[in-house]
Amino acid sequence: MGGNSLSNSLEELDIAEYPNLKSLELSGLSYSRRVNIGRSESLRDLKINNVLFLYPQKIEVDAPNLVSLEYEGDDIPQLKLAKESSKFNNLTLNSRIYTLNDEWFCRLMESLSNSTSWSQVSLHIYSCDEINMGHLKQHYRVATPKVDVLDVIIESRVDFPTFVDALLWCFHPRRLNISSSFKMIIYLINRLLYMKNSSHSTDSHGNEPQLSQLKEVKAYKFDGKNESWHPVKPESMKLKARDPNEMEKFYFLLNW
Repeated sequence: MGGNSLSNSLEELDIAEYPNLKSLELSGLSYSRRVNIGRSESLRDLKINNVLFLYPQKIEVDAPNLVSLEYEGDDIPQLKLAKESSKFNNLTLNSRIYTLNDEWFCRLMESLSNSTSWSQVSLHIYSCDEINMGHLKQHYRVATPKVDVLDVIIESRVDFPTFVDALLWCFHPRRLNISSSFKMIIYLINRLLYMKNSSHSTDSHGNEPQLSQLKEVKAYKFDGKNESWHPVKPESMKLKARDPNEMEKFYFLLNW
């Protein structure tokens, strides 16, 4: 059996009887406090969507060869993986929550603590509250995970620049793919340039040590008409007279 999809109300799932199960999708689980997926040596890909969790929210997966998890829901549950899950490095979160804040980022960092290196993390965000960066840094002091590719889609046209600050503080991605309003992308560019310029300064950055780590920024813009990517100079990007709420696609190569 290569894949399977279940739609039930459950808390424990024994999949030991499917020794060749490589992918599993759980959909429509209702009012569960936790989802406990039993031992599976073959499971590689797990998708969980449309889950109505009760608190506390927990997902426990005993799959030592798990590679990727895609989760869609209103919040981030606690994630507990098998200790041997060293291959797990691909996480996709489609968040529908409308009160995304610094506590949400703390739960995200807890989920990411399952691995110190990630090939890809994807976030789909519809809205966001103001992020209290002081609270985030004070209450969650962990090693920053190494993320090769960070994919971010921001649907809202409302400004929340502290979300950008939290993204950069939490991930330090080598490549950042972003789809957002042009004004949000301009804020991101200005923030990246500030961090790069600060790294060349002789001043001390004791309060924000990550500022001294960004060495180089390369930016690329998607041309929808020709369906191609083109390099742009970050320093030359301005809002000018265009619609600041127009959605744009950029990607950035960051050398930390």
